Amino acid sequence: MNVGTTCRAAIVRLSYTAMVMAVLACAGASAQRWEDVFGGACDEEGHGGVQQVTEGGYVAAGVTHSIDAGCVSTDIYVVRTNSNGTLAWARTYRMGHDNIAYDIQEVKTPAGATDGFVLTGTTWDPNPCGGVNQDLLVLRIDRCGNPIWARSIDDGFGGYEIGYDIVVASNTDYIIAGTAHAGSDGFLVRINATGALQWAKTYDGTRHGRDYFYAVDEASNGDIIAAGGTNSTPSGTYDAWIVRTSSTGTFIAAPHNAVAYGGTTSDEDLRSVQKITQGTKAGDIIAVGKSDFAHPGHPEVLLVETGSDPCTNQVASEYGDNGNNPDEGYCVREITPFTGTGASRVIVTGYLTPPMTLTHGVQDVFLKEFTTGTLAQVAVPAGRIYGSAQVDVGWSVSQTTALTPCTTDGFIVAGYGHGTVADPKQLYMIKTNTALSDNCNDVTYNAISTTPSFSPECRLPIVTDVGASCAPDITTSCPTWASQICYTADGTLACSIPDCGSCGAAKPNVGSGIGNEIVDVNETTILPYPSPVAPGSNLTVEYVAPADGTVEIVLSDMNGNVVYRHSSNESAGINHATISTEGWATGAYMIRITAGGHAYSRGVMVLGK
Repeated sequence: MNVGTTCRAAIVRLSYTAMVMAVLACAGASAQRWEDVFGGACDEEGHGGVQQVTEGGYVAAGVTHSIDAGCVSTDIYVVRTNSNGTLAWARTYRMGHDNIAYDIQEVKTPAGATDGFVLTGTTWDPNPCGGVNQDLLVLRIDRCGNPIWARSIDDGFGGYEIGYDIVVASNTDYIIAGTAHAGSDGFLVRINATGALQWAKTYDGTRHGRDYFYAVDEASNGDIIAAGGTNSTPSGTYDAWIVRTSSTGTFIAAPHNAVAYGGTTSDEDLRSVQKITQGTKAGDIIAVGKSDFAHPGHPEVLLVETGSDPCTNQVASEYGDNGNNPDEGYCVREITPFTGTGASRVIVTGYLTPPMTLTHGVQDVFLKEFTTGTLAQVAVPAGRIYGSAQVDVGWSVSQTTALTPCTTDGFIVAGYGHGTVADPKQLYMIKTNTALSDNCNDVTYNAISTTPSFSPECRLPIVTDVGASCAPDITTSCPTWASQICYTADGTLACSIPDCGSCGAAKPNVGSGIGNEIVDVNETTILPYPSPVAPGSNLTVEYVAPADGTVEIVLSDMNGNVVYRHSSNESAGINHATISTEGWATGAYMIRITAGGHAYSRGVMVLGK
């Protein structure tokens, strides 16, 4: 993996003892496991596409309700962190009235460096195209979150259009899957790297029911694979749906390349799809979603694997408690590299409910590995759950790789979570090691797998060429909401987050312009402790000043009210500030340190004893 070239190492003056302590801290924290939440006073959710960025750190996207008073409007929300979860920048975007992002993907330069990100979702009326309903949205931003262009796409038939998943094609085009015609048709759209529409097509089942795509991937030969659900079946129930087309969205002649499968009295759909690239099952298609085949009205996680033609070599497995409590899968990703001689592995996230969560919470995020070909559960590492005593959901998962001596590979997960009953939803990011440990909960579980006897129905749907595109205006803001968090079963916060300190190689200077300052991702580290801190007690903030000079420390609550401000001249290197929290209300606060012309931010929680 290439590391960005615009790097700058922090200049830190350390005594011999401090240097030894820093090295020991790095060695002890090499797993880089953490849990953070991001968001304001209202609800936030993380959706698809969380991933490690080529130049280091992570990115996730979703929606926020916290920009306007009353928690009414929705705006796209993008969070960029460094490798240990420290917030680099967070931005919101608005086009039209309301906006949501459902997926984000990194865009790279021809040399393989980070060139920003592309998102898909939806924008509501009054939309920039002059319609009265919501349109599919594609937004391109640079590596610092600055908008480059946006396109909204309408199917021309009225109703609404939504983009749920986006993939960067091998020729640098963007392929988007979603729904059109008020959710009645699957929708595939292809645009080029400058936002110009190449084609847009709707896909309707032969019985003209409700058909939709939640996920898309590009096959190795440039074909397009889309997955979702359809009720265009004789029973009228919803069935899982996979469609394979050419790069232009047209069907491949033989034999069918479109399949619906599920029980005659049960509902199924698929939320994520990927081609298998390794091992004996390379070329297969794997997808995850939900099915209530065994218990109508109470779904289980559904895994489906087909041959390169969706109508061949089906194997399906339901995974959960095999009871009357809902469990769903939202994302599946192949684990690379594969060095064996047999089938490769995939990792799945979503949510589980009691008794699967061992009374840990109402719903909890899960991670579990499976073997391709058989969809058998992988025993080691054991499946794990993450979350509070409230509702927590994993929307997307991605594999991570080591970039510096202070990081190891593992997995990054994004979704939404709650700290306590009173907390709003917030964008929830979890970093684990290869054993799926997050250094917080480490709760393992055993699930039940069954093999449903689906009857696939293979037939070609109806395709209609559609598409109009325009460029909506974009307004942005730069919220800096972040909180360190480790959930426990009673909803309280516990355990500190391992920190990489000042050791390691030079790290990229990735930032977001705020006035004349640059908020750096990895230039320095802010470490507050204890975290959480009890009201009225002292909070210690450890930080690294990049050079001798004035340092300003500002703490503010999530409404922007400043509760502490202090400026002083400090020497380069590790410094400490002791701050009294007397009179502070419980909740999340933001620490902002300005030093050497740069600003660094970190969240901290104030909670009762």
